[in-house]
Amino acid sequence: AFSPDGQWIVSGSHDYTVRIWKVSDGSLLTSLPFHTKSVTCVAFSPDGWFASGSLDHTVRIWKADGSLVCTLTGLGGPVYAVAFSPDGQWIVSGSHDYTVRIWKVSDGSLLTSLPFHTKSVTCVAFSPDGWFASGSLDHTVRIWKADGSLVCTLTGLGGPVYAVAFSPDG
Repeated sequence: AFSPDGQWIVSGSHDYTVRIWKVSDGSLLTSLPFHTKSVTCVAFSPDGWFASGSLDHTVRIWKADGSLVCTLTGLGGPVYAVAFSPDGQWIVSGSHDYTVRIWKVSDGSLLTSLPFHTKSVTCVAFSPDGWFASGSLDHTVRIWKADGSLVCTLTGLGGPVYAVAFSPDG
């Protein structure tokens, strides 16, 4: 994932680490070995903080300098997707337990769990206006309002969904 200013890339790896890289020359700023299993997803917030999700059933929130802010726990399985809301106040996670969760960034509290998919949630994305989408191995994409209320379910996709994105205009 690229930082909002385009100067940094954060990567997650099979070796349990999150790494921060300088884009201009490819140099490694730091390696963060805090997960206990493979890191499967990373995302930046608009203010430069970032999150990492892992097969260790956690999401970790980091400041731009790589210092750990908090660890989100209580996920029912490996985490496959994370995304920050456009205002940076919320994180949405998708996991192996078929659930989308909405978390408050400031204190790591869980706002709600949305157990509506019937297989693993593999991807999540926010729209510019704060709605979000989740894609799943259940062959659906679900569109949600910011408060977690379901807007609609897209079906007929022909197979598992591995990526979702909104257009810049929402």
